[in-house]
Parts: sequence; structure tokens; C-alpha cells
Amino acid sequence: MGDDGCKIGVFLCDCGGTVDSIDLLEIADLCMGMEDVVNVEIFDFLCSPGMSDTMRGIIQDIGIDRVVIGACSPRLYLEHFQGVAEKAGMNRYMVEMANLREQCAWIHTFDREGATAKAKDQMSMAIARARRMTPSLHGMIATVDADLCDGCGVCKTVCNVNAITILDRNGEEALLSHIDPEICEGCGVCVSSCPSGAMDMELFSNDEVLAEIDAAIKANGFPRIVVFECHWCGYAAADTAGVKRIQMDSRFRVIRTLCSARVDPEWVLRTLSNGADGVMIVAGSPDRCHFDVGSLRTRKRMSLLGKLLDQLGFDESRFKVAWVNSDQPEEYAQAVDGFIGEILELGPNPYGRSAGEVESLRGAWARRAQKLTQ
Repeated sequence: MGDDGCKIGVFLCDCGGTVDSIDLLEIADLCMGMEDVVNVEIFDFLCSPGMSDTMRGIIQDIGIDRVVIGACSPRLYLEHFQGVAEKAGMNRYMVEMANLREQCAWIHTFDREGATAKAKDQMSMAIARARRMTPSLHGMIATVDADLCDGCGVCKTVCNVNAITILDRNGEEALLSHIDPEICEGCGVCVSSCPSGAMDMELFSNDEVLAEIDAAIKANGFPRIVVFECHWCGYAAADTAGVKRIQMDSRFRVIRTLCSARVDPEWVLRTLSNGADGVMIVAGSPDRCHFDVGSLRTRKRMSLLGKLLDQLGFDESRFKVAWVNSDQPEEYAQAVDGFIGEILELGPNPYGRSAGEVESLRGAWARRAQKLTQ
């Protein structure tokens, strides 16, 4: 257990044997050796009433305060497992899920090694995020740090549901942003737009996502590709790709956000600066955005980011935004596979790597590519 007192319980599910293209025992061994993880279990049909009751008893007996589940999509069962945790005495929002079924086992059926490697990284990312979680009162809403906020009003201008008001500080000249938790939908547009860094989220906070990013780019080899997926659009399309067993290259890692506009340009810069070979955002088309204007803000913000990347010395081709709706699993697969192909052509990102490592990776990939074409 770490110095911060985290007690993370990991629960893996084999979904009735339908995830046999990943090695759950290998994943369990990895998780058990990770900092702050106090217990790892593998269950069959973890979502069933009996197994959920067993999970609740383990949480209570060990005193687990954070739960990481490796199973199906959080779009299906996250709320169920949050309820199990709450019945065990935990804060319901201290639960994270890694999608090992739809977005690992089912889209990489014939690549057991690649699927297992991706599943291990997705679990590492989920555990890293869990360490940074804090108990939430409201769930997915924006918050304001009064010490940093100067009341500039940018957040109010980008809020599409009028959840933000600008207040005076008891007659003082300085102003303060205020979030109405009953109205806020948690898209996070205000957070990524705040120029003073005063805004954050109760769930998917900046600390949580940065922990996921850092865990994702620790993976060895080439290519290291991070894909940010909108929960309502890109992530839903990825789930459907899994259900349809659309096969894809396994060499990318996924970070789920509630809206593409929640992706902060600083996240992209951090990811590339620390050695990721490519970064992609998968957002819904502007006319299909769940939050109405989220994709429009993504398009405007990220087009500017592309120009900035070039000015900072990055190859602009290492960053891409793909417009994919929830009912377009084939387009999702084509977009991600296409981007991976582009990154393979570019070669390793020199940032975050020594010159010797870059040359070694180039040579290793050239040899592999030659072998594949023979």
C-alpha cells in the first residue's frame, strides 16, 4: 500500500470465456505487483447477482477504497458496479473500468499477444487513474478553485446549458465563477477552456487523466499511440466495432472522455513531449454532437493546436482528429488503423527518446516490416 493510503481492489471478469484472446492470468499477475493494489480476483460473470455480492463482501472485508474492474464496456455496467461499491460502504464514484472485452479481446481476436499487451496497459492506466481519484458528491460536474479563479467569464461563454454564473466576492472587485451542480452536464468544455487553470472536474479530473496519459506512454516499443475517445461518439463506435468483431491493429491505447471538447491541448502536448508517437482524438461530427457544440469547439481548438505543434517543432502529422459517430464502427476502425499506418511511415517520435533508441526502433520496425512482406 502506498504512502497515500490507497487500497485498490482489482476485479477481472472472463465474461463467460468470451475474452479468451487475452491472458487474464498474466494481467492479474501484473496488477498484483502494482503499487497500492491489495487484492486481485478473477470471476466468471462478475455482473451476476451472486458474483456482485461476493465482490461487495471482498470490498468490505479488506477495506478497499478504490475499485478497478477489467471487464466489458463502462457504457454497459459502470453504474451497476458503482452501486455494488456503494452498498459495500464506498463512495460510488471511486470505481474505474478498463474495457477488456469490446475494445481489447473482441477487436484483436487473432492477436493474443497484442490484445494481452493492450489489456495490460489499459489496466495499468485504470489503476493509475484510480490512485488519483477523490470521493465525489455530484459525479460528473465541473468545479472551480476559488483561489485561482479571476472571474474572467470564459467558462460562462462556452457553457451550452447556462450552468455557470459570475458572482462578486461579497462586494470585492474580484469576481468568481460558480457552477450549478443541478444544471452542469459534465462535458468539461469550460475546464479545457479556462485560461487560469481554475476549473476542473469531480470525475475525470486533470490529475486523473494526466495519470492515465503518463501510464499509457510508459509502454515500450513502437508505435506508442494514445487515442482520446468521446464517450458518446468515438467510444460508442469502438464498442460496436467490438460487438461486430471488426478486427483492428492493437497498437493504440484508449482514454475515454465524456466529450471531445474536454481534451485539453496541454494533454496532447504532454503526450507527444513525453514520447508518444501519435495522438488521435475521435469525436462525433459537429451535427451529431451529444452536447450540441462540443465537436464544434473541438474542431476550432484542435485546428489551432495543429499549427502550434508545427511551431514547437513537432511533426503535425503525429496529431489527428477523426470525426466518427456512434453508429459508425467501420469508420472508427478505418480511422484508427489508418492513423497507425501513418505513424508507422513517420517512424518513432524523437521526443522523450534518445537518438540511439530512435535508431534502434527504426531498425526493429524495418526488419519486422520486411518480414511481413516476404
